[in-house]
Amino acid sequence: MNTLLHALNHYKEPHSMAHDIFLSYSSEDKTVADAVCAGLESQGIRCWIAPRDVGPGQDWAATIVDAIQDCRIFVIILSSGSNKSSQVLREVERAVSAGKIVIPFRIEDLVPSKSLGYFLSVSHWLDAMTEPLEKHIEELAANIRHLLSDADTQATARPDPSTYIDGPSSLSRAGAKAQSTLQNRNSLHVIIAVLLTILILGLGWFFFYERTHQIPMDPAQMMDSSMNKGMHNENWNNWR
Repeated sequence: MNTLLHALNHYKEPHSMAHDIFLSYSSEDKTVADAVCAGLESQGIRCWIAPRDVGPGQDWAATIVDAIQDCRIFVIILSSGSNKSSQVLREVERAVSAGKIVIPFRIEDLVPSKSLGYFLSVSHWLDAMTEPLEKHIEELAANIRHLLSDADTQATARPDPSTYIDGPSSLSRAGAKAQSTLQNRNSLHVIIAVLLTILILGLGWFFFYERTHQIPMDPAQMMDSSMNKGMHNENWNNWR
């Protein structure tokens, strides 16, 4: 009881700042959930918890959906109460569907229902069934800080999109140039092949045409040609 009172003394007022953790719990475990929230926030881990962070007049369901979507880690206070709560089941399902890290914080020795166990089967559980509760909250906080640190390190290691150069990279431009050169060469080869084909076909057609249209000489003309040739040779000889 003293542990819970100590944690609740650090319980913060509602806030609208970004949060790291979404706390899901059954109404039967509100005291424990408030103590977990207070313990985490005392170590600088920002939490979202209902009903504290549901503003006046806000749609309850829509606010919870947005809070789950915006959180980085989803923590469920696992007890007999949350084990049978349809609301908690919907919140866990939403967190798993959104790809959130889910940490069951088990405060009772129980086996989750089939529906809840389906979503928690791959989660790393933390047992908090023994006193003092504050020790388990510190362990939870250490695990959360480690997970957040890893996530921040990975995010820092990614290239900053603002440093990207507009347009294609040098490698892309070189590849495009090489591809363009190859295409030009291929086009030239095609043109040469087409011209050679036309030339061969033209020569073939020419010789075929000449051969088929050659006019045979008349025998009388052939004889007259021979006589003329003989007379020409005789005149040539006489002239010499």
